[in-house]
Amino acid sequence: EITSEDALREGIKVIDPDEAYYDYMQECGSYYTARGSFSSLWIKISGQESWNDNPWVWVIKFKIVSTTGKPCIE
Repeated sequence: EITSEDALREGIKVIDPDEAYYDYMQECGSYYTARGSFSSLWIKISGQESWNDNPWVWVIKFKIVSTTGKPCIE
C-alpha cells in the first residue's frame, strides 16, 4: 500500500522525475513508478518472500524544532 510520495520519502533514487526511478536489483535499469523502485529496494534488502508477505510496517516521522543546535522541547 505504499504510495509514490511515501516511496520518495524513503529515499529512492530519482533518475528523471515522473518518468524513471532507480532499479536496485538491476542497477542499470529503471522503473516508471517510485513504488516499483521501492519494491526493488525492499526485495534486494529483505527478499522476494518478504515483499510477497506484505508485512506490517510503521511510519515514524521526525520534525526539526530547532536549527540553533540547542535542545528544545516542543
